[in-house]
Amino acid sequence: MVRKLMLAISVMLLAAFATQAAAEEGKLSVGLGSYALNLKLSNATSTQKINATGPTLVVNYDLINLVSINSHVYSVEYTMAALYEFRFVPTKYATFGFDTSVRFGKNNLGFTYFASLGYFNETMKISAASVTSRVAVNYFSGALIGAGIGYQWDHVNITLDAAVRSTGDYENVAPTAPPIKATATSGSLNVSYVF
Repeated sequence: MVRKLMLAISVMLLAAFATQAAAEEGKLSVGLGSYALNLKLSNATSTQKINATGPTLVVNYDLINLVSINSHVYSVEYTMAALYEFRFVPTKYATFGFDTSVRFGKNNLGFTYFASLGYFNETMKISAASVTSRVAVNYFSGALIGAGIGYQWDHVNITLDAAVRSTGDYENVAPTAPPIKATATSGSLNVSYVF
């Protein structure tokens, strides 16, 4: 998992420092934004919602006017009070991951819009502050489908995107417990510099 994440970060950094000749073939943009991950996990007896937010690094490369490749590297957190040994203790969900997608739609100057297909991969650490500190680590990956809108000037791009994720890994997090039904979405608001 760590190797995959390091590979994704390396590719994004190489793209960010691409030569001017490469930038002339297509448009490269690099920026920062706010990322949200929303999970709803339900079984026969309970429902748990995780609404994690945090910063993201975003890299986008326009191959042609109607096709681009987009990646986010994100770190999001969510803290809630959970019942443990007859008392409520803070439980922290810290997620670090990346997603990469191919976007189809208008991506030149002015108003932009797109649909996307992609892949996500993340590590979620769940820690409960108790007498004996517990940490659980879960790995999730899968497909995503999304859409977004934005506006692009000569050197600035603002994008709002959202995606629905496949839920197989989320539903299999506790195979011995009652069956879990999950819904998973993500989204981001980004500001990028266009080279």
